[in-house]
Amino acid sequence: MENLSINLDDLDDELLEAENNFELFISSQQINLEEPTIESILNEDYDSENDEILKSLTNSSLGKLESDQKARTHSLNSQHLIDKNGTICKQTFLKQVSSQLKTAIDRSDAGLPTAMEISSLIAIGTSRGLVLLFDSAQILKLYITSESKDAISALSLNNQCDRLLVGDSSGLILMYDTNGKLLRKIVDAHPAGNAILNLKFTDDSKLAVFSDSGGSVFMLEFKRVLGVRSADSQCLFSGSRGEVCHIEPLRFEKFSESLLEKLGSKNSVKKNLDHLQALLSKYSFLAMASFTKMFIVALKPKLTVLFTFPLNTPLKHLPILEWQLVILQSDESKRYISPMLTCARDSSIHFFQLNYFFDSNEDLTKQFRIIYSKTY
Repeated sequence: MENLSINLDDLDDELLEAENNFELFISSQQINLEEPTIESILNEDYDSENDEILKSLTNSSLGKLESDQKARTHSLNSQHLIDKNGTICKQTFLKQVSSQLKTAIDRSDAGLPTAMEISSLIAIGTSRGLVLLFDSAQILKLYITSESKDAISALSLNNQCDRLLVGDSSGLILMYDTNGKLLRKIVDAHPAGNAILNLKFTDDSKLAVFSDSGGSVFMLEFKRVLGVRSADSQCLFSGSRGEVCHIEPLRFEKFSESLLEKLGSKNSVKKNLDHLQALLSKYSFLAMASFTKMFIVALKPKLTVLFTFPLNTPLKHLPILEWQLVILQSDESKRYISPMLTCARDSSIHFFQLNYFFDSNEDLTKQFRIIYSKTY
């Protein structure tokens, strides 16, 4: 970790030079590897799985004395980490949103909040099938009542914040514009009876991904022919081979905008971001985590497995995935912009960096690598 530092200043000429070196490095690589399938990855032997389940069951039955001792130790360790590293997470209380939501619950039996999505707009779904949409000033813009009135389980806004995807516990998927007009009703995208757990737009406005309570992951392709809107569903893999509990697509645009705001609109910075976006838009990366593995795939032009990593922490904790776009400095003091994935579970956290994207023949290669891992 000593060789890695993040620096957001002085990126003018060095970014352009790093980009040229980056392209030369790509063109010099020739790697021919047999591509694994998702099924082969999920069918790999995992000897410690049963042991982890037993450990999880045993840990859940520990006595109060041990719990109190762990709580005191955790409190001391947390304070030590804050003193050593500083605060890295800030809690913000959405007072106006909370107040208006409470009013809706009290007056119209709207139900408790069950899903949330935050972008330049704030969307909140409730257990009674109600969706409330707030602007950045926390002022209620509109509310929508879904047809089934089942609990809202997933929400997603696109990059332009003019489309909202809504998934509920019955398995129904709805698309609205942010004026409240229903654009699509998708009822046959996955097996009936499974709730929608994760529902995400990608940077491609025509693609979205979702997972259901059966552990399966699907891709939605939105179409409009002669004014008629439709959506085609493709199963990326079945939950019968290993249940996926979290998915996270790499959405490049929201990160590039924040970087431009911090760094200014220098030509070299914008050119570097534009070049990186062109590379990423060809493949549409998606990170997924099952109970025992984390893997990264490319959705385009065909489903391709790029990277896998075993998750050996206790099974009672679900993994969390999050992408970020960062500026890194290599051993040769060259700065470059790179996507990075964070995977956290229990007291372990792992960071994965994308090294490069394709070789001279434009075949996607497997160049993700773990750059930092820590267990507290």
